[in-house]
Amino acid sequence: MDDDGRVVNARIAPPTSQNPERIEEDLRLSLLSFGLDHPDDALRLHCEKVIRNYPLHLLRHPFPADERRARMSRVRIFGIGSSSGDDQAGWLTIDALLAAGLQCDDAMVIEKLDRPGANLIPLLDNTAWVILVDAMQGSGPAGRIQRFDQKDWPRYTKGLSTHGFGVIDALSLARELGRLPSRIDLYRIEIGSANPGEQAGDDIQAAAQQLARCIAADLIATLLQA
Repeated sequence: MDDDGRVVNARIAPPTSQNPERIEEDLRLSLLSFGLDHPDDALRLHCEKVIRNYPLHLLRHPFPADERRARMSRVRIFGIGSSSGDDQAGWLTIDALLAAGLQCDDAMVIEKLDRPGANLIPLLDNTAWVILVDAMQGSGPAGRIQRFDQKDWPRYTKGLSTHGFGVIDALSLARELGRLPSRIDLYRIEIGSANPGEQAGDDIQAAAQQLARCIAADLIATLLQA
């Protein structure tokens, strides 16, 4: 401290900095056990009870406003999937977007994700618009493309995703935590076989190309109006 009583040098090593990863995993397991089909208020209260089990101190915005704006990307496009057969649908859509000339830069992130589960949530921060493409298993024909609005999420929290903790599960939790961007577009491509080592079927590859064209056209139209 200086002569005026101000701290000029300090070293802080709070043990609570080790808690966030454990909290995220406990939230995921606890909500899966509790069930995501409860009303929003009940889900929020349940999350609060889990978090209060930990001594935790977090800053809502750890960076100054100017630095946050510098770190913010305007659009993020994520293709979600795996290397197992038709489950590559999201990845193939990303390949088609990049082949069409879309480029990653400070304003746009284009990335493949391998079954991120709850780890999708922090990727939604500091952006205005997120586009997600995932595979789904339903009763329709392979290659069918669907778009899901937020009002549709409660009906599809179980049974459609090819991944244990699915995209809609993660988005529903992010909504309860107040971490959704102002715009989020969720597309699902219906798939058939998702066996390891298989190639995606022709219907899936065609659907990925079609969806990529739609997304690119929407991006161009929206960004030109901005």
